[in-house]
Amino acid sequence: MISPSSELDDLAEERDLYARIGIREYFLFQPDMSRPGTRLVGYELGKPDYRRLAPDVGLPGSVHSAVLGLSLRPGGELLRLRDLRTGRDWRRGWKLARSSKAAT
Repeated sequence: MISPSSELDDLAEERDLYARIGIREYFLFQPDMSRPGTRLVGYELGKPDYRRLAPDVGLPGSVHSAVLGLSLRPGGELLRLRDLRTGRDWRRGWKLARSSKAAT
């Protein structure tokens, strides 16, 4: 999530750190709909640095994550997730149930 106090860090210092430790993808999401500009941006690690992921033309405002196998898109103040393999949206209850199963 993008916060006003850390925007520059997210775009510079943290980006360098992510590259050094091999984070293959990262995303910046702005939940505040009143702020101008793009609300969701994804980056993929290339050589020598990150490149911006192209937005999904079929679903405006969304970005695909090849690493996660998900499509990410803003939905109000939330970030919505869709499974690229099944085309199904992740539902909050399903995600919580799945998380609690993984924890046990």
